[in-house]
Amino acid sequence: MDPDEVAKFMSQINFTPQDMMNAMRQPGGLRDFLQSAGGNNVGSKQIPMNDLDGIAELVKSAKRRFKQESSLGPSAAPQTNRASLSMKFLGSRRYAEGMVGKRELRQTYKGIEAHVSRQPLDQLKPIRMVSVMFGVEDTAGNVRQVSVYNYPGASGASLAAIDALFSVGTIMAIREPTLRMMAQGDEAHIRIDCPSDIVMLRWDHKLLKGVKWQSGDHLSNTPIAPKSEEKWRELGNGYFKSGWFVQAILAYSRGLHRYPGSILLYLNRSLASLRLGYYGAALADALHVVEAAGTSITSKVKALFRAGQAKYGMGLWGDAEELFTQTSELDDAEADNVQVWLKKCRERMAESMDGTYNWIHLFDLAGEKAGQRLEVADYLGPVDVVGMSSRGGGRGVVATRDVKCGELLVVSKAFACCFPEDFPNEGTLCVVNILKECREGGCSTYLDTKIAERLAGDPGSASLLYGLYAGPQQNLPPQEYTVQRSWPTDVMNDYLTFEAVVDMARIDGITSYNCFTPSQPHDVRQKHHSETDGFGMDAASALFTFPSLFNHSCAPNTHTFCLGDVMIIRAATYVPKGEELFVCYGGEGETYLSRARSGIVAQLVPDCDCVLCTADKTDGDVACRRREEIVKGIPSWNSVEIARAGIKKLEKTYSIETPIGLRGGMYKAYRQLSMLMFLKGDYTMFVQERVKMFEYLGMKMRNTETGAKSKRRARRNSLPMERSSVGPICASIGGEELVDACMSVASVLLGVLGNAERAESWLRFAVWLHDKEWGGGPALFLKRNPNEEGQLKALFGKLEREGRLMISPL
Repeated sequence: MDPDEVAKFMSQINFTPQDMMNAMRQPGGLRDFLQSAGGNNVGSKQIPMNDLDGIAELVKSAKRRFKQESSLGPSAAPQTNRASLSMKFLGSRRYAEGMVGKRELRQTYKGIEAHVSRQPLDQLKPIRMVSVMFGVEDTAGNVRQVSVYNYPGASGASLAAIDALFSVGTIMAIREPTLRMMAQGDEAHIRIDCPSDIVMLRWDHKLLKGVKWQSGDHLSNTPIAPKSEEKWRELGNGYFKSGWFVQAILAYSRGLHRYPGSILLYLNRSLASLRLGYYGAALADALHVVEAAGTSITSKVKALFRAGQAKYGMGLWGDAEELFTQTSELDDAEADNVQVWLKKCRERMAESMDGTYNWIHLFDLAGEKAGQRLEVADYLGPVDVVGMSSRGGGRGVVATRDVKCGELLVVSKAFACCFPEDFPNEGTLCVVNILKECREGGCSTYLDTKIAERLAGDPGSASLLYGLYAGPQQNLPPQEYTVQRSWPTDVMNDYLTFEAVVDMARIDGITSYNCFTPSQPHDVRQKHHSETDGFGMDAASALFTFPSLFNHSCAPNTHTFCLGDVMIIRAATYVPKGEELFVCYGGEGETYLSRARSGIVAQLVPDCDCVLCTADKTDGDVACRRREEIVKGIPSWNSVEIARAGIKKLEKTYSIETPIGLRGGMYKAYRQLSMLMFLKGDYTMFVQERVKMFEYLGMKMRNTETGAKSKRRARRNSLPMERSSVGPICASIGGEELVDACMSVASVLLGVLGNAERAESWLRFAVWLHDKEWGGGPALFLKRNPNEEGQLKALFGKLEREGRLMISPL
């Protein structure tokens, strides 16, 4: 290691050569120093994601270790060698700087028992940062490594952003610091999971009165605080332009502590708060400027406009309209911009009241880039939350009236979300989730930080969060759940001094049991050039509050999908008033035996009692195992004879009591048989086997004759099935597959068999299936299916001109 660099670092932390010599004389001091000087230790061996046995052993080992740690009583912390810790930080810093722009694999733990402190601030002792790598010292000069998780503005941040957040010489109080073993290696560190356990202290805080630091009152590398209002504004603006909004708010807030009358600092902090979704804080700052004596017209116009944006973000669109109107009345130059926002307010009101969305526009926006955040209002249709003692969370969602197939039920913006695209240079973070006993990608951990970040500036949203189920380790939430929340009305005095404890133990449970992977429609993913749906190590992760209240079914009566950070839930079938509404949490498998071992279902619903699993259990384990064996072999059926023989065997695995609409294996079998008929050139049988395929989704098909001279003619606007007969497993198949199946039948009927009337019926069937899944009517269907050619394209045009593609929901 470069001696000049070592000397420079020692100077920055007020560490003299004599201090170094004294440290070397301590037992193990020289060894520790030499080991630390070698740079960063990459750590323990990483276990591949597909090594299930290795992951299971890792979880067991971690549980044993954390259980042993938690059983230890409080005791004095062992001394840490100051020289070796300092050298370790220097080596780690150099390693981190060398990894900028590169990808690496890292590992940590989630779901361990997080320490949450409720100790009053005045009973704490101050410490300060001696390194940007989270080395701290107390007033007596004792040093310790600190690992901070979930801190606003920290996760995924650049080294420069971390420097701005935790600069050398920063003085803070840590509530009840707790030592833990590091995820890699055998060293102890202070692990801080709850951001509210850290309290940043200003120089004039009462805790610092009379405090003397053994290493000196000033560290040479401590950044010099700005000396004027303008310099504080410039500092905050620099952070803002870099996208470091947390750091910007901190700079503006510290400047306001020195210059409490600064209109510009209030204005700029309001804008930074808007960027982070701190709408209550942004509104309070903006209104403070409006009401302040001596505010210029220019500043008042900006403040009114930002107040309108804050009200817009709060979902108070009528109030926002009024503020935007006041803005244009005060300054005509803002008229055009105001009109844009007035139009947006009216669109959001229509969305929230009637569920009227511009679906084509939303699909276009979601396709512009991966991880898109959409500007829409939440919508709650004919649904309500009721207590259900039989459910693990003690409640569920029911229909408040009869619901039509395809009817819009819920549109929900994510409370917090993380996409891999948010951290393009972060490499891969492996997270061992102790609660779920599985391994996750980095987005699931960053999601916790996003939630903590939101609570830092939007404490009123805590009621939406803490009202969710957090697992059996936490107290059950109340059966009632309200979407109403409070907003702060006072200006923010001390940003990141949390009004209430951020309970990361509960948040860990909430995200472990409620987070979703926001799955996008296939054509939206294609626009992002994404080969997968985002599952795996780099899966996106999002928390949707109201959708989290739905219980699971392997055969749900709703269809869910996401556009960017918005989840949409529609009825997948007719649902009578009072009946419970379900979503599918995931998990694949032909019978309950494999679904119970699959993914999130195995972790959250190990004994599913949905209608599909109940039917499987009625059929019996022997029949289910035989069925899974047969279905697994369906793709290898390469002749009509083999397929028909396989179908007979498969049929025998279902009991007579099992409804036809719950026989998903038969759907797959007839799908394969129909394709074999197509390849054989028997197009009449292709259509007939496709009809049977749909029948095994519980649909009642009608008028299945295919010839051009068929005596039975379809009514002009009929469908080939009864719309009231959509079965319970239809939602689990996937609308894209079913729409494609309809289109293939229509193509054969029209282009090969010459039956235009039946082709029209199947085309309209495809549009109806699409609309019940995604909405948007024929316009969205045609936009998402633009590549049809020849006769089929001409038939589409004819039906569209005649207005016969639109089918009302049942």
